[in-house]
Amino acid sequence: MERYRLVRQIIERLYEDGEAHTLEEIRTRCQEEGIDVKADRNIVNNVVYRMREQGYLYRGEEKGAYLPGFSVEEWKRREEEREGQEDAAGQSETRRGDDTGTGRAETGGIGGMRFGTAGKSRGIGDPDRYFVLKPQKTGTQEPKLSVLERGELKLNKVLRRELPDQKIRILMSRDYRNLVLEPGGKDAHQFTKAGIAKNVQIVELLRKAKLTFPVVYRMSWNENTQVWEGRIQVDSKT
Repeated sequence: MERYRLVRQIIERLYEDGEAHTLEEIRTRCQEEGIDVKADRNIVNNVVYRMREQGYLYRGEEKGAYLPGFSVEEWKRREEEREGQEDAAGQSETRRGDDTGTGRAETGGIGGMRFGTAGKSRGIGDPDRYFVLKPQKTGTQEPKLSVLERGELKLNKVLRRELPDQKIRILMSRDYRNLVLEPGGKDAHQFTKAGIAKNVQIVELLRKAKLTFPVVYRMSWNENTQVWEGRIQVDSKT
């Protein structure tokens, strides 16, 4: 159960950027953090399956990709609540059955709502008065760089595909709202294959600027200067 807990913690940290991630990305991140998942590839699948049942993750449009089911703030709140309950129970994973003796709580709902078979909602009366609100597509098709509060710079998958080198020089405006990425060069950051580079200093600077984490920059290619330019997302408020 200790390995299960550690894998879950890695997944929780990975999804702090609010982006979609594939099972392979999760496995790569586990390996980088010292957990050998090659010998037991099912452990990642099992943890993800459990988190899907609990509403933390749901399938994305891309094969093998999963999206966060809650905002970063709600995710953290639920995790703190869950960990508190586990501590109170002595870290026990035992779950008592209900009156029917099945030992399984009904899952698959969001915020306590229950759903009928084939995804049909119950008790809505005239179905013609309603329409299905489909999940919003995340920015998985938009190149982004995120700064996470634990001191990590993270390139999303779209941006990683576009960058020819894992060694990247970062130029940042004095107000921290714009940045430029240059391949290689002096004082370049060395990113991992998963698109991660450590930098605790930038966290302190952004915190002093009263920016809300994760701080996300939307990246675009400038044909004239031949560099990637980033502008801070408007929802990273001061």
